[in-house]
Amino acid sequence: MEEIEIRNESFIDVLDWILTKIILRDKNWKVPEPTDLLIESSHKACSEEYLNQIKIEGHNGLPKDSYSKTMGTTHNWDQSYVRTKLSFYFKVKKMTLLCFYPKYGFVGWHSNYDVDGYNLLLNWSEEGKGFFRFQDPKSKEIITIPDKKGWTAKIGKFGGTAEDELWHCARTDCRRASVAMIFNSKEEQTLAKHLICGTI
Repeated sequence: MEEIEIRNESFIDVLDWILTKIILRDKNWKVPEPTDLLIESSHKACSEEYLNQIKIEGHNGLPKDSYSKTMGTTHNWDQSYVRTKLSFYFKVKKMTLLCFYPKYGFVGWHSNYDVDGYNLLLNWSEEGKGFFRFQDPKSKEIITIPDKKGWTAKIGKFGGTAEDELWHCARTDCRRASVAMIFNSKEEQTLAKHLICGTI
């Protein structure tokens, strides 16, 4: 995954609209209060030991453990609004995620091989007290990208085979949200990158 800088002012305005109109609505943060056991589990689910264990057990691309609130990927008004707003800038093949993480929220290691493709991941963090962690498919190195306060963007490719699947997880000690999508091609992803970075 490659972190890219968000410099396009009009795109920043769109992200702020998504933040105000959708992400910060009170209903999105109504989740059970975290317990000490859940907080402990949040660390375990993002550990290398857990990653090795889940690889042995096998999975269907989706996370087995998480503390978050995920909006449905189809027939969901919030996702439709987000996709409509983003479509002014680039073509989106499919919205794959609109997720809200409360304080101590997390999503355990998984690979999303069920929605493989060239992707864009937009994250918002209230205080910057979280991270996105992934394992490089080739080197197998585990890399942690710290959150920053506000919006950040990453691009990469979720592979659909055991050889190129991108294992990843995330955890936060403050409110956090994720908006993810895939493109039809590498070229469309590159165009989106340039638009977000303000280089075209």
